[in-house]
Amino acid sequence: MSAQSKDGLLAVLGSMIGLTTIAVGLRLFARKHQHLPFQADDLFANISWASLVILSDSIFTNSYA
Repeated sequence: MSAQSKDGLLAVLGSMIGLTTIAVGLRLFARKHQHLPFQADDLFANISWASLVILSDSIFTNSYA
């Protein structure tokens, strides 16, 4: 699989979505487990995760068209 292939791009995007979902989820779980309030850095982490998912969705949609 080359770095220029559609399958390679989809594999990287899928891996990044999975890893960031796990990271943000564990971050929020740790906050709740330690009884800490939701703060600005958590908001920014969620916004960046949502941006990654939305942009990846547009790439997934366009690559199969």
